[in-house]
Amino acid sequence: MPSEETKERIIKAVELGRTVLHYGWIPLIIYVGYTRSNPQPSLIKCVVSLCVVLSHKPNSIAG
Repeated sequence: MPSEETKERIIKAVELGRTVLHYGWIPLIIYVGYTRSNPQPSLIKCVVSLCVVLSHKPNSIAG
């Protein structure tokens, strides 16, 4: 059986991994899409598009 300290380290590592995956998944998909496309866009276009996607706030529906 692992000790309490080992269990805590595993829990912290899993939480960190989940956070990295949560915030890094969409940027990774966008990056892969840009680098695999033909013709390949410039890096600045990739960064600008990523900033636009990350700063997008959905409009609320008035009703």
